Amino acid sequence: MSRIIAYLRVSTVGQVEDGAGLESQLDACTGWAAARSVELAEVHQDAGISGAKQPHERPGLMAAIATLEPGDTLLVYKRDRLARDMMASLLADDLITKQGARVVSTQGEASEDDTPTGQFIRTVLDAVSQYERAMIKARLMAGRNAKKARGHQTTRIIPYGFMADPENAGKLIKSELEQAVLSEAATLRAAGMSLRDIADALAARGMVARNGKPFSAKVLNDILKRAA
Repeated sequence: MSRIIAYLRVSTVGQVEDGAGLESQLDACTGWAAARSVELAEVHQDAGISGAKQPHERPGLMAAIATLEPGDTLLVYKRDRLARDMMASLLADDLITKQGARVVSTQGEASEDDTPTGQFIRTVLDAVSQYERAMIKARLMAGRNAKKARGHQTTRIIPYGFMADPENAGKLIKSELEQAVLSEAATLRAAGMSLRDIADALAARGMVARNGKPFSAKVLNDILKRAA
């Protein structure tokens, strides 16, 4: 007897923590099955995993596919839950087909149409999903670059040489103390000293890392590269 195996996926930690994405997907899958007087045999999920990752990088998807038997259905809320990358989608479809099963979306999306037209529609939807993901990524990058240009903090870690502006939340200002350390380190580096010797020289002058310990060669290398 054919079975319905549900697969759920959310890409961000926030979605995992609030449960909204996973819960709504499960509700949709359960409702789809109930409307056909069947129950979900199993539910597998990938929480906080990008849809751009290939199938073998998603343990939940691989576990779901491994349980499929001929005639079974892998049920997803939408095709973009299966993948948001065309190559990943093709690979997943191929793995599922080899199990003798099929993928169905609760939203339709021509997922139960095996004609050339249905296949074309699914290919277009996969392309649109990949495009949407690329646009989201581009908008986030543009936002970070704009904040950086205005002197605002773009990461949780404040770059060495800067500090949070106490009068403007989210904005960074230069730290005179750390800028002095950077200047001294850069001068010593230009003089041909090794990173290890620079770390020792800074420590001898009371110039240490934020944790109060002498700089390591690796940390010095990283902050000098970022400051360059």
